[in-house]
Amino acid sequence: MGDMGEFWRDVKEHQKKQKSEWQAKTREPALQTFLSSGWDYEVKNHGEHYIIKNLKGKGVADYWPSNGTYHIRGSGEYPHGVKNLIKDLAKIKY
Repeated sequence: MGDMGEFWRDVKEHQKKQKSEWQAKTREPALQTFLSSGWDYEVKNHGEHYIIKNLKGKGVADYWPSNGTYHIRGSGEYPHGVKNLIKDLAKIKY
């Protein structure tokens, strides 16, 4: 049983490494897409969390580039994808 435990520990470590590499590779292009969209934002937690603001300066959405998740405040949903975020932000009425 010891060999199987060691095997799965190695698999888990490999999967963590792959996920980190994928996040690093996809983070920058997604951020560039968002930043070029022209929305005002505030950076929190050393770039791990973005708060997108509306014209009145109040927070409208939260975006986490590490996994591509965003949350339009008040919606109760946590969809993925920076392009979807930009589309959903365009639908918000001020």
